[in-house]
Amino acid sequence: MKCCLLVPGFNNLILSLPKIQRIAPKALIEKYIYLFSSNIRKLLFIILFLIISTDSKASNDTTLILSVKKYLNKIISKPNYIINQPTVGLTYGLAPISSQSLKNPLASCFNTEIIYGFNQIDSNYDYPLVYKSNTQYTFLSNISSHFGPGTIQNRGLTTDSWRFGFGHTSGWGWDSHRSDLLLWHSGAFVFTHIDFEQYPNDQNDLNIYNHFDLVFKFGTSTSTGLNAKIYEILYADLSYEHSIVFPRFMPFKWMGSYFTELLLEKTIDVFDEKLLDRYEEFYPLVYFLMKNAVSFSLYELRRHQMNWPFSDASPMNYDMIKFGIALKF
Repeated sequence: MKCCLLVPGFNNLILSLPKIQRIAPKALIEKYIYLFSSNIRKLLFIILFLIISTDSKASNDTTLILSVKKYLNKIISKPNYIINQPTVGLTYGLAPISSQSLKNPLASCFNTEIIYGFNQIDSNYDYPLVYKSNTQYTFLSNISSHFGPGTIQNRGLTTDSWRFGFGHTSGWGWDSHRSDLLLWHSGAFVFTHIDFEQYPNDQNDLNIYNHFDLVFKFGTSTSTGLNAKIYEILYADLSYEHSIVFPRFMPFKWMGSYFTELLLEKTIDVFDEKLLDRYEEFYPLVYFLMKNAVSFSLYELRRHQMNWPFSDASPMNYDMIKFGIALKF
């Protein structure tokens, strides 16, 4: 199966794909990636600005007050009209590992992951086709250079990693009772144990390895995807994830970086009612673009400095494309 997703961080994913037979010249790929990466953050912020700007149709104070009150009410009281669904899922996909500070390439990895959580569905809106979904979940995964398809040959130093964590997914979807499509966004806290199975000759790379090798390290991730109903309680999922692993934990810098992202993201949720009245049935797509414009722009900056906007070290990065199935009871 071939796919091409134009998402931030896809540059590392493309360059880490194993060379099976004939591929485009590397120089051509690098040129395309450079042009794409140099403009992607500007494009995402422009999208965010255009979407969040309001017009006269959605600028009355009453709508804003009701939006804020309903958002707070859902957090505090958990209304009866919200449907709760236990969910369990399994995903598999390509998960290349990289660091901006490494000179020697690392072999491509493949991620196998199990997820368990609770999904909340809110369809109490004036537009019957749309609904909002929130999921709290925990996960366990193995990211290894050895679990890929047999036809793929790895090039680079191999790794084997285990990770676990917990996170929150939010999104808007369309439900016509015959079909169900959800566009979602997620953030998570992750604890990763990396085993570098081979060591480089370069002393700089060796020093970086020593910060991560055979110890659990804290990190965070952001992911986005599409979730579609196949049959009854069975759903299919396609997603992209950018996960970063910190070589060391700097609590004050991390809190400054994390709460900057949290403030921007939660502002979108607070304005749900107001933006829904403006965009109506198109709001699931608008919400999807806004959330990912914030997160993936910040994570691209963190790719080089783990606690951006503070000056800091480069983290270890995983850029994953995952395919999965889930059961929602």
